[in-house]
Amino acid sequence: MFIIRTLPLQKGGHIDELTYFSRIPYELGTFLTVPVRNRTLTAMVVAAEPVPSVKSVLRSMTFSLKKLPEQPNAQALTPASIATAVAIAHHYAITVGEALFALLPAGIRDGDRPLPFTPKGAVVQPDGTATLPETDIRVLQGAHIERTRIYRTLVRESFARGGSVLIVAPTSIEVTELAKTLAHGIEDRTIVIHANLTPKQLRAVDAGLQEFATPKLIITYPGYALIERHDIVMTIIEHERSPHYVQRTYPHIDVRTAVRMHAERTGRTLIYGDLFPRVETEHLRRSGTYETLDETPKRLALPGKLVPIAKPHRSSHAEPFELFGKRVLDALEKTLAEGGRVFLYAARRGLAPVVTCVDCGYVFRSPQSGAPYSLVRTTTKSGEAVRLFVDAVSGVRLPAADHCTHCGSWRIRERGIGIQHVYDELVKRVEHPVILFDHTTATTAKRARYLGDRFRQNPGTLMLGTAMALPYIGDDVTLSVIVNTDALRATPTWRAQEDMLATILTLRERTHGTVYAQTQHARVDTVASAEKKDVEPDDILDIARLGATERFYTEEITARDTFGYPPFTRFVLLTYRGTPEDIAAHESVIKERLGGKKPFFYNGQTDGTLTIRHALLRLNPNDTDPALPHILGSLGDAIQVTHDPERII
Repeated sequence: MFIIRTLPLQKGGHIDELTYFSRIPYELGTFLTVPVRNRTLTAMVVAAEPVPSVKSVLRSMTFSLKKLPEQPNAQALTPASIATAVAIAHHYAITVGEALFALLPAGIRDGDRPLPFTPKGAVVQPDGTATLPETDIRVLQGAHIERTRIYRTLVRESFARGGSVLIVAPTSIEVTELAKTLAHGIEDRTIVIHANLTPKQLRAVDAGLQEFATPKLIITYPGYALIERHDIVMTIIEHERSPHYVQRTYPHIDVRTAVRMHAERTGRTLIYGDLFPRVETEHLRRSGTYETLDETPKRLALPGKLVPIAKPHRSSHAEPFELFGKRVLDALEKTLAEGGRVFLYAARRGLAPVVTCVDCGYVFRSPQSGAPYSLVRTTTKSGEAVRLFVDAVSGVRLPAADHCTHCGSWRIRERGIGIQHVYDELVKRVEHPVILFDHTTATTAKRARYLGDRFRQNPGTLMLGTAMALPYIGDDVTLSVIVNTDALRATPTWRAQEDMLATILTLRERTHGTVYAQTQHARVDTVASAEKKDVEPDDILDIARLGATERFYTEEITARDTFGYPPFTRFVLLTYRGTPEDIAAHESVIKERLGGKKPFFYNGQTDGTLTIRHALLRLNPNDTDPALPHILGSLGDAIQVTHDPERII
């Protein structure tokens, strides 16, 4: 008889272990269905010990153990996958069960589909105590066409040595587009996995993953990033700077971190590829931690020409506000008349990003996250237009208020310009149909692809979209316009300038004509002069115009080193809310347990009744304090812990 200790795989669960007795000594990492009260859960075996060795423990128990139903054909994870889950759990201060739940695809973690078979063992033990092998990590910077050319070469070389290649792309559309380019001629050896596969297609994927007669090219989205096959010799993270690699739900695991840890424990070569890799990645390349694949360009040669122009502005409040200058409108009409494709980029969603009260200055915020509500217009099934408040952080939607909930005033004002406001203005200005691509129109993957196909397949088409439209517009846009470049700077993230530059470079890559960037942050004397010639841009626009990414990296790395930002510091953000008494109690706990880490306390936002407070930890990236994850995990549910946050305000 054996005592089996298991970790339940449940989202947000707080049960560390469940213990049972069994006749079968299940191996570490085996998936079992275990009884818990009146239901069953999927759990992973973490230990199997014979009864004689734990008799004293059994005698001291105040409860009786349940018998585990026999499951002789249960599947097991590889040691490398378990070791990766242990490392992720330590990094994010969560349980191993929570890490596995977040990292494994739903069908596999629930036991509905088989785990890929891999006959060879891992290179390290599951506890992670063994010395990790040297992992070859390389960085590839270049335009998409150059990266795919190099990927094809790497796949052919790996196939010649009998090795499979795993390529991870951040979204399903990028997976399918990448497959069209790379699978040509090797369709029978290519496995494509994305979030929109049918059950029948998933069964075909399972069969392909367990066929080892020939090496495979596996192209997948982050949900399958930790696929195990004994013959995978290389993992490629395509578009490595994409925010879609960070999971949207707790514990917000960065899949790029998990893939790196997994590569270190399997001995795979790891490649980061992008047009404009993250500053952290470039710093590690420059410091020699990562190698350079191919040649890193000092300047990016991109087809689109960036032309910053001054936004029209009013000399007095009596004049009507204009979103588009005459130069932009003329270019739109000319391009569409000649059968070109025009894409307009809007940084903000909805009608307005912020709604305020004129009388008391109150900002309508979500009580869940403290973030300002966006005002969004949507249409009901009956065709009625309604206005909603939407919390971009939590996803909460509720009817928009018609008066101030703080002072009762009816003088409510919209602040900022959202994409729906731009759409209303655009349809007044141009006679051509406008395709709107945002979260209200591209509500499903099928709908998003339909809108993208309409734009790409029909000459003389105009699309207005947010960042979510970029993967769908193709690479042959004739003219692009950034409606409000200044809104890119206002993103509340510490990497706002980096993200702004990446967006502009992406538009330049996908546009074969001109990219107009309307901005008020331009050094020109008059609007008239801006309409007659290109304006002199600011530093970021100048770097984007020249493609001088090396210059940006040098300046940004120096600034982050000076001010203590990643990659020189690792952020851990603690967030808590409540009355002044609650805040004081939470702060006392944080100071008592983390005082040695010198947390920096500051106020967040307020929703009118409760105060939101933050404590920011700046940790050494190489800090391996084994007690820190346990301390962070013991702070309680009232204190939200976010590791490596993109936003700290």
